[in-house]
Amino acid sequence: MRKVLFILGVILIGSLAVSSSSVAYPVSVGDTIYLGNGPGTTNGGEFIVGKSVGEDLFHTFCMETDEYINYNTGFLVAGISDAADAGGSGGPSPDPLDPMTAYLYYHFVIGDLEGYNYGTDASANDLQRAIWFIEGESSGVNNSFVTLAANAGWTDIGSVRVMNLTDQAGNKKQDQLILIPEPTTLLLLGFGLFGLGIVRRNS
Repeated sequence: MRKVLFILGVILIGSLAVSSSSVAYPVSVGDTIYLGNGPGTTNGGEFIVGKSVGEDLFHTFCMETDEYINYNTGFLVAGISDAADAGGSGGPSPDPLDPMTAYLYYHFVIGDLEGYNYGTDASANDLQRAIWFIEGESSGVNNSFVTLAANAGWTDIGSVRVMNLTDQAGNKKQDQLILIPEPTTLLLLGFGLFGLGIVRRNS
């Protein structure tokens, strides 16, 4: 019986790890990342994120309109937080991530954002402008994605965070969206490992 429980525990932990890693992005504070040009023509997202030039780990959007990048240049992930480091062209400093932005980016990531046609400039432009509008930036547009997020009723930011990027010398450069592991997934994973430890000690 203990052996069966052990096997079931391993399967559970494996499935949790797969489900978590399939959504959360493998970027941590202290990493160097590179931004590439994805769909969109707003001078914002979609940006392609990789840990080397040309790698495609995930796609993201920027929070602020007055922060600029160079493609294929290494940026240091100085922080992963709930706010942009500076206020941009609108908003306080630091500028907290709005739950409406979190809703849009979360559903963009999992692939079910209503009305979003993946791989097209038009949708990337509309989503970036919606994010800028929600975050109080001057280039924002109150469009259908803003309405969608407002009607969703999210009151927190869930597993969405902001990558606070600097150059290698520590000069502030950009704030980009990222998805981190959901707290409930990490908690279940911890319980599973704890349970396996008990079973193994008793066998």
